[in-house]
Amino acid sequence: MKTAAICLGIMALGADARLRDLAKQLRKEQAKRKQWGSSTVEEVVDPSSGSKNRTTTEEDYWKQWGEFQEMSGNSYLTQAHHDERFEIFKDNIDKINRHNALGLSWWMGVTQFADLTEQEFKDKVVGGCTLPDDRPRNEYIFTPEELADAADRVDWTEEKMVTPVKNQGQCGSCWAFSTTGAVESRYAIAKGQLNSLSEQELVDCGGVDGNNGCRGGLMDYGFEYVQQQKGLCLETAFPYKAKDDKRDCETDRSACQHYDAITGYQDVKKNSADQLEAAVKQGPVSIAIEADQSTFQLYRGGVLTAKCGKKLDHGVLLVGYDNTAPQKYWKVKNSWGATWGEQGYIRLGKDINANCGAFGGCAGQCGLLGQPSYPIVGK
Repeated sequence: MKTAAICLGIMALGADARLRDLAKQLRKEQAKRKQWGSSTVEEVVDPSSGSKNRTTTEEDYWKQWGEFQEMSGNSYLTQAHHDERFEIFKDNIDKINRHNALGLSWWMGVTQFADLTEQEFKDKVVGGCTLPDDRPRNEYIFTPEELADAADRVDWTEEKMVTPVKNQGQCGSCWAFSTTGAVESRYAIAKGQLNSLSEQELVDCGGVDGNNGCRGGLMDYGFEYVQQQKGLCLETAFPYKAKDDKRDCETDRSACQHYDAITGYQDVKKNSADQLEAAVKQGPVSIAIEADQSTFQLYRGGVLTAKCGKKLDHGVLLVGYDNTAPQKYWKVKNSWGATWGEQGYIRLGKDINANCGAFGGCAGQCGLLGQPSYPIVGK
């Protein structure tokens, strides 16, 4: 009890210190505003910001900035770095406010990426997460009878067949999280046991099958590794580090037991919503999307129907769809933590003729129909 009290005391002191720092910074901003005046009109021109049209008051920016720092845990070593990030944050708040004023089917909000520019988000968070896949695909084509048996609505999270949302951090390991997500869920559906598997094992040891750790990979390569190794270590036994540590692969892998063996994997027919529906009815499916734009950087909720490209750069997990909603959607589990999006999920518009080619065939919203695949669990 004494140790717990000491820890709580230290935490309280830390929180008090952060509040004092925040109050000090707010007083500085208030003094600064007195020099040039403040306004509450929707578009505010701040002389110190290069005549940018702002959408809220400086006090509101500062309040949201403090909340963002508490949420993200970000810290800045110098005043210059802090001020630079604060200006970028204000730009993103303006983008959020202007977008949400349009009243579209999806909305933006402050995420852990709100102090990054669009280019920084693309380079640091998304860039290089999935590798190009030009191999012949091993596609299974569902029969007309199987297609006719598709449900109007599927959500494997409601069936408790999906592990909690995880966070890849600043490591291009999205492919590993998509791989484990599909294996975890498909094994749970087949065997009745939901295990949280180790992404770090794939990052450290999966290079023999073509993947490249934090510098990108493919879910199919991940499935090949899981098949060869007869499963993966549990996440608790081989915890995630958000970095490559290949030298410790053999030591860490040999120290734990493997779970969730699979017998192979199957690709879903490319650019076919009906085929993907049939696959998702059986269980979650690994998919690749284009996620390198501000629509993903600041997404907070709703059904994303905006243009988002089809240059596949991010691996995620498709866990369901809904054909009964006013705006049909695919439900996708991301690996950016539960503070992003809808508790870590995003709904992508379905049947909206997104990314259609001149000669027929649509790649789907953000290209999600371009590269689906799933593991096979033996009986």
